[in-house]
Parts: sequence; structure tokens; C-alpha cells
Amino acid sequence: FALAEGVAAQSTHAPTNDAGLWAFAIPFAASALLVTMLVDTQLALITAVLTALFAGLLAPGGMLTACFALVSSSAAIYGIGHYRERQSVTKAGLLIGAVNVALAFAVMLSSQKPLTLNAILLAVACGLAGGLFTAVFTAGLLPVSESLFGILTDVRLLELSNADLPALGQLALRAPGTNQHAHAVGQLAEEASRAVGANCLLTRIGALYHDIGKLAAPDYFIENQHGDNPHDRLRPSQSARIITSHVTYGLKLAQEIGLPKQIADFIPQHHGTRTLHFFLRKAQAEAADGETVDEREFRYPGPKPQFKESAIMMLADSCEAAARSLARPDPENVRTIVNKIFDAIVSDGQLDECDLSLRELTKVRDSIINSLTAIHHARIDYPGFNPPSLDPATPTLPPPDMRPRLQPPHRSPHQQGRRGRGRSADQQGQGLTTSVCERAK
Repeated sequence: FALAEGVAAQSTHAPTNDAGLWAFAIPFAASALLVTMLVDTQLALITAVLTALFAGLLAPGGMLTACFALVSSSAAIYGIGHYRERQSVTKAGLLIGAVNVALAFAVMLSSQKPLTLNAILLAVACGLAGGLFTAVFTAGLLPVSESLFGILTDVRLLELSNADLPALGQLALRAPGTNQHAHAVGQLAEEASRAVGANCLLTRIGALYHDIGKLAAPDYFIENQHGDNPHDRLRPSQSARIITSHVTYGLKLAQEIGLPKQIADFIPQHHGTRTLHFFLRKAQAEAADGETVDEREFRYPGPKPQFKESAIMMLADSCEAAARSLARPDPENVRTIVNKIFDAIVSDGQLDECDLSLRELTKVRDSIINSLTAIHHARIDYPGFNPPSLDPATPTLPPPDMRPRLQPPHRSPHQQGRRGRGRSADQQGQGLTTSVCERAK
């Protein structure tokens, strides 16, 4: 307001000497727009009301200025929509500018200001400038606020999903099986999060990074192996140490690449303090009589899931891996194995430290079952694409509709008579059979 009065004081002619017109350029909506993107619309509405109250107390226009600020801020809150790209701020600024112009006319009419051409042009220019300044200030303060308060916006999350980022690029190149698993888990977890009202975008992006620690030794994880399993040459305790170390290395890598804490938390929490039962049983079977096996060597370091999204990630991660091991992933088998995994995780106390209720747990279970059933849907056999028999004693031929048809070349009756002369019918038939077999091969 002081700046508006100072600009007006530089002129002695109307309408440029009217501080009320210059006040239309003040970015009243900047604070509400920033709070909307950083927190939510409820807190942004409270911010808009407070901004309007202070504007009414400080501005010369009083109540009219307060109404101007309140409506402009409300337009910013609902104009930003679902903030998923940086351009949304610019679009919101244009909308605010248009609303400011309409409000400026309303204020001029209410205050009985002279509607001269110069006054109208100045009001339009200041109203549009207010929207532009709102977008500029918000865009400039947004990254600073994200870093200062540790707030993770949807735009920042979408930026982290860029496949060209070094960590995700290395995961796709060096651990393609893990990369594919991460995307599949993200799909399951995102739908489950949506079913219970959790942050589905946070869950999906967390899934992309939850196994980046496997980059330390990708060949030691089953999804990246192609026949040779290096664990066959190791003791169970060594294998367990390598498997659990991907959590430690993942946290170290997350710190090196500057991953936000909310995403890095998925790395240890999606395993919690669960036990590597396969290697534990193997160690117990190999233990000598009277020798005890320390189960702590076969547990992940934790912590257990601390929020809904990481708990959903744990459930989706285990269910996706288990469903891939099914020989017949029909709906009944998928439902059975998902129920077993849920019961095992709950009975192990892995969900005791998060705020996932039993009702929400049921919704998550149903969502994962539906998603896995859709992924492992049945297909009919494609004729002619079945693998040939490996038994040399049982040669295979293509299906009847795909066998090559004999197309003898066109010959004149005289040529046919010459070629057939001197060969018996048996010899001609034998030659034809040989030709058919050779073409079939």
C-alpha cells in the first residue's frame, strides 16, 4: 500500500494520482496460492480470510479492498486446480488477473470513481499486473518454501519420476528386473492408496526408488538373474547379509542424490523388520547338531512402516513378488496367496506403528487382489505360435492353415509330357513327397 501511494504521489494528474487504482496491482492472492500448493485448500482459505482482514485494516479503501483481496485469493485457490506442473502457476496468474480486472470495475462503480478511458485502462493494467505479480512471487517462493519446510509438492514428485534421472536410468540399465518390479509395485500401491485416501502419487514415486539399493549387487537378486544363482556358492548368513545390505546402500544412495526424506523413508520401511525365511531355514538345515542359528542375522534392520503409504508399499511389494512365483496365477490362487501374505505381515506386527486401520487394510487387500487379477489375466492360445516339440522322434508340422501350399509352376502340355517321360508314377510320387517334407521343414 505504501508503494501504491508512493507511485500515485509521483503524479499530479488523474487518474494516475489515485492510489486506489494502483492498489489493484498488489498481489493479494500470492500467500493463498502458495499455501494451496504447499499444504491444502482449507488452510489456504484461512490464509485468504486473514489477508483480506489485514487489507481492509491497512488499505485506504477499507471494506472494498478487503472484498477485492478475498475474492482474488479465492480465485487463486480454486484456479490452481490440481497442481501437477509448473505452468499451473502461470495459468492461475492469468485467471487471477482476469478476476482482478472484473473486481476493479466493481470497486470503481461502488466507490463512484469517474469511469474515464484513462482510468479504465489503468485499472485493467493494474488488475492484470496483480495476477502477473502473484504468479511471479509464488513461482519464486515455491522452491525456497519446499526446501525450507521440507514439503514435497506434486510437481516435485513428478519431477522425481523422470526416467532420465541418473538413479532411475542406472536401475533400468543394470537391474532391469528390479526396475520392472518397481513399476509393477508402484501400480499396485498407487491403486491401493487411492482406495483408502492416501497420497497415491507419493506411493507411486516411492515405489520407483524403494529398491535402488540393489544397484550395489543386482545379480544377487532373483529378478535380475539369468540361470546362475551366486547364492548357491555362499553360506546362508552371507546371502542374508548381502540381501539386507541393499537397504543400507539404498539409504546412502538416496542421500547422495538428494532424495527427499519422504521418498527415502520407503527404502527401509517397505521391509520393516521382517525375516528372510528362505535363508533362515537353509541355515537351520545346514547347522550342526546342537548349533543354534541367530535369527537376528536374517532380519532386516527396519524400522517398521511409520505411515500409510509405506505400509501399503510393504504389502504391495510382497504380493507382487509372490504372485510372480505362481505357476497358475488364476484369481483363486492370487486371492489365496495375498491373504496369506497379509496375515503373515499383520501377525508379525509389521503394521503396528502406522495408522492403517483394519477397515483400510481390507480395502488395500481387495485393491491388490483386483489389480493382480487384472495383470495376470488369461489369454487364449494363438494357433501356430506354440513351441515345437523337443523330442526328435516326434517331428512337428505347422497347423493345416499355415502349411505351405504347393504351387507347381505353369507348364505347357508339351513340357509336362517331356518331364514326366521316363519316370514311373511311384518315382513321381516319391519326389513329390520329398518336396513336401523339405518345404514343411
